[in-house]
Amino acid sequence: MNKAGVGAAGTPGTASGRRAPTRAGEERWATVSAPTSDFGRNAADRRGESDGHDPRPPAAETEQAIGEIWCEVLGIPEVGPDDNFFGLGGNSLNAMQAVARVRRTMACPQLKLADVFRAATLRELAQRVETLSSCAQI
Repeated sequence: MNKAGVGAAGTPGTASGRRAPTRAGEERWATVSAPTSDFGRNAADRRGESDGHDPRPPAAETEQAIGEIWCEVLGIPEVGPDDNFFGLGGNSLNAMQAVARVRRTMACPQLKLADVFRAATLRELAQRVETLSSCAQI
């Protein structure tokens, strides 16, 4: 800021020209920075990033079935066995939809939402579903 109180961008105050009021009737100049996290970015923005997407097709039948559900829920064309549900753009609402579909289509009513958080990759979740299904048959 120069002596005249004009910022580098030619606006009063800081380079950004934004003000932050402190008390009624009093204003002070402050620099407001943009957030650095990616919170709020949508899944389409993140899909192109290097998120470790594994293009190999799922190996087991359970992986294939869950993979198809993930593709439908997340609106993506393909998923690999080591892909992370949340790394592909999934969120808790998507996870609830996926769990409901797995319960219905794979006859696994024991699957919980927490299982998706604990076993977030396709391979891990498929193993969890197989374990739950085999326990139910005993």
